[in-house]
Amino acid sequence: MNRDDLQQLVERAARRKLTAREEAIWQEGLREFPAERAEWQEEMRLSRALGALPPAPVPGNFISRVLAAVEAEDRRKDRGATGPAWWVWLRLRWPAVAASVAVLAIAVVGVQHQQQLAARREVVRSMQSFVAATEIPSVEMLRDFDLILGLPEGPIPAVDELASALQ
Repeated sequence: MNRDDLQQLVERAARRKLTAREEAIWQEGLREFPAERAEWQEEMRLSRALGALPPAPVPGNFISRVLAAVEAEDRRKDRGATGPAWWVWLRLRWPAVAASVAVLAIAVVGVQHQQQLAARREVVRSMQSFVAATEIPSVEMLRDFDLILGLPEGPIPAVDELASALQ
């Protein structure tokens, strides 16, 4: 006999009256385990007291109340199924969804703005390097521009002819 066997006997006693053999095993177990004796005896007394109570009366309208509860649950489920599950989820959580969409839109606009700024900076850098690489004509060269336009077209004249044309 071990403690688990005695615990099973206590559980059986809660459901039904013990047989004479089970009662003898019970008494032997109480002598074998004196430390748990008081606790098990109390549980056994409580089980017997509960077993002696008359069964709880069932109300006369019990079946009608159960059926009404089932119908109410069905109606509640029907009301809840007003569309696809995602629509119901969205309808219940629209403030969170709206805030998420707004944050996402702000993030997209911010990233695009940063990309445009980076592209503009790159254009400015390339323009600065282009301006630094090109040489602006001097004022004297711009004064002689009409003379240069007056040069004959065709093959490039010799240096002597250019010098005489510029004088």
